[in-house]
Amino acid sequence: MDLARQLGGALVSFDGNQHTVVLDGNPCVDDVVTRYFIDLEMPETDPHC
Repeated sequence: MDLARQLGGALVSFDGNQHTVVLDGNPCVDDVVTRYFIDLEMPETDPHC
């Protein structure tokens, strides 16, 4: 979390045991990531999915 703050970013955390989760069917993660990729919109808080 400290590194995300130092870089001016957000930390998206996910409870699971797979390596990659982006665009793998988890709407909590996918919504945050696609909003950033498309609109450059950062989440207001660090999402925990």
